[in-house]
Amino acid sequence: EGGTPNIAGISGLREGIKYVLANRETILLRERERCAQIKKGFSALPGIKVYASPNKSETAGLFSFTVEGEDCEDFASALAEKDIAVRAGLHCAPLAHKSAGTLNTGTIRVSPCVFTAEWECSAFINVVSKILGAQKNKN
Repeated sequence: EGGTPNIAGISGLREGIKYVLANRETILLRERERCAQIKKGFSALPGIKVYASPNKSETAGLFSFTVEGEDCEDFASALAEKDIAVRAGLHCAPLAHKSAGTLNTGTIRVSPCVFTAEWECSAFINVVSKILGAQKNKN
């Protein structure tokens, strides 16, 4: 085999897999908590529609949303300018978008992880609120 094997990468992957396997329930619960925190914060913001089951036990550690009158790619770009990474578009799930009525628009997907802190969720909600306010003032 040519080159030097990526021993550090292989070792890191192994430890990551061990961590996930040993902490699956904790990871799922924490991610659900963070999603619930963000969705609750979004409920106070005008024009945001969340796409997720209201039943917490039926959710994973992610959800999608749209902003009324805003292109999802443009809104995701505005978040990126504030150093917030989200995914915008169809997310390789056209049938899910068809059932949600977002096939032509896509959505913005949020996926906090087990290491996402409560303050980071609050900061995210605050940034979304500020972008909404700035866009409202432009119009």
